[in-house]
Amino acid sequence: MAVVISNGLVATFDEAMRLIENGSVKIVDGMIAAVGPASNIRASPTDTLIDAGGCLVMPGFTNGHCHSIEVWGKGRTDRMPLEAWLEAIFPAIDRLPAEFIRVAVLLIAAEMLKTGVTSVVDHFRQTPARLDAVEAAVGAYRECGMNASIAIMLRDRVIPKGIDLPTLRHQFSVHAQAELCKEAIRMWHAPADGSSIVLGPSAPHRCTDDLLEVVGDLSQQFGVNIHTHVDENLSQRLEANEHYGCSTVRHLSELGLLGPRLSLAHVTWVDAPDMDLLAQTGTWVVHNPVSNARLGSGIAPITGLHRRKVGVALGTDGAASNDSQNLLEAMKLAALLPALRETQQYATPTAKDIAIMATRSGGRLLGGRHGALAVGLRGDVIAIPLEDAPFRPLNDVYRQLVYAGARSKVKHAVIAGRHVVDDGRVTTFDEQRVYREAENLKQRIYHAQIP
Repeated sequence: MAVVISNGLVATFDEAMRLIENGSVKIVDGMIAAVGPASNIRASPTDTLIDAGGCLVMPGFTNGHCHSIEVWGKGRTDRMPLEAWLEAIFPAIDRLPAEFIRVAVLLIAAEMLKTGVTSVVDHFRQTPARLDAVEAAVGAYRECGMNASIAIMLRDRVIPKGIDLPTLRHQFSVHAQAELCKEAIRMWHAPADGSSIVLGPSAPHRCTDDLLEVVGDLSQQFGVNIHTHVDENLSQRLEANEHYGCSTVRHLSELGLLGPRLSLAHVTWVDAPDMDLLAQTGTWVVHNPVSNARLGSGIAPITGLHRRKVGVALGTDGAASNDSQNLLEAMKLAALLPALRETQQYATPTAKDIAIMATRSGGRLLGGRHGALAVGLRGDVIAIPLEDAPFRPLNDVYRQLVYAGARSKVKHAVIAGRHVVDDGRVTTFDEQRVYREAENLKQRIYHAQIP
């Protein structure tokens, strides 16, 4: 089957960063087959034709870090430190039946799809990790059509410093968690089809070295990625120094875990030697500026990472520490905050750099199958209307996308050739029904009606 998205302003986000006026993109069997002027790309009578006239046509965004289950805690706290926030949010949602997980995924998917996110890394938490919970998340992402990497959250340290949650008052078996991950990989790891299983230690300071070493072994054995939080706030940096006698990044280096298969969410409190290690090893960073600001965790050193050519993608974090899953909001804050941290007030990254973090870098984080409009990559394409206020007058498409585009909604989204948003409407599931289900299920969560 073929899909042709025609007549838009095409931003390829390839290495040349081409802009094609009145351009088209053709997708055949889920992969991009042609990109160029509309006059050169014709639709046959059997093709699906999507008219993107008046739209910016570009690769879909990658949300490099979120927690789907947190959507149940949206708006339930005001600003507070991370440790107090964890105690306020997670006791109610740490052990949920499959129906709650499915609805949570579809809730965040509706918001992400309509704001241009086509791929996501879900650092998926249920404590302890359960195979039926992972299955529910995988099934929901397949239902909505998104590319999803499910990072199964793992931990085995008893109540890390400063946190008191009922689900963390006993030690979880390293062996049992490893076996669960192996089974999940066997059952659902299918990157070519848009579903990946990732190993997701909650954070190094919430795991023993035994667990982290097993994670490294499984990553090598099965060729899967690892995703974890690192130094989200100052207290975690200080705890690492106390516990390891060095920084978290240096400890991960000692364990042999740094490298292109590892991505670190936050890294708000890393120092120059840490950043040098990340650059030398090709380790990825996922920047979550909105969540960092909401929890008062700090401003990540994105300028230093960018100067060292560390791969940086963007994330929203969870909907309880952000209240939104709109990556365009994260893009704007990511562009603005470095000037508050750096002595060189207007240093890089530029707006174009930030846009690349949300697209091409996010695609490379997930294996390089998408993130640009180029022949041979997955056909993940969005069309954003240019006729509204954020883009009028249109002076620079990248700056206006980043600085003015936060309220933009996509008109069309196509994932691997599947038309998942049509004229602003999600096509893969009944969005209004999911909203009604969420209101009903919420009552059961917060009135202790879940066994």
